[in-house]
Amino acid sequence: MSTAVEHRPAEVSRLWVAERAADGEVFDPEIAVWILSGLADLARARSSHYRRQALQQS
Repeated sequence: MSTAVEHRPAEVSRLWVAERAADGEVFDPEIAVWILSGLADLARARSSHYRRQALQQS
């Protein structure tokens, strides 16, 4: 997720919502995008943090 491009969370959320719908669940697509975008942002932040730490230790 840390390397996901901006449009990828929207694509994945459509698949996620469709999968839940196949199981009879209703899931708001906007919430799915919000969750996955937040998760991607978190992954990017952690990845960036670890890269900075590695550079400082070198």
